[in-house]
Amino acid sequence: MKMGSQELGNKARETAEIAVGLGVLAFQRAQVQRQTLMRQLQSSASEAEAALGSLKVEVDKRANLMEEGLRQTTQQAQRAATDLLRNFRA
Repeated sequence: MKMGSQELGNKARETAEIAVGLGVLAFQRAQVQRQTLMRQLQSSASEAEAALGSLKVEVDKRANLMEEGLRQTTQQAQRAATDLLRNFRA
């Protein structure tokens, strides 16, 4: 089967058009996958940020409780030391 030069040119052009079309489709598919991944990452980042915010609130609460406990313990120790000194001097 012999092809003329015009037929050969047409086949080459069709092949090139198909290759370009497949390249465009591949690029579009990659764009869709990129956008999907970006949405997933943004969602994960938002969830992580919310979890860290909750954790910070809990840590702050516990630190405040510890600080208050330490303050009370210090006051009790100062009172006990004062009482001990009074009893010792008496």
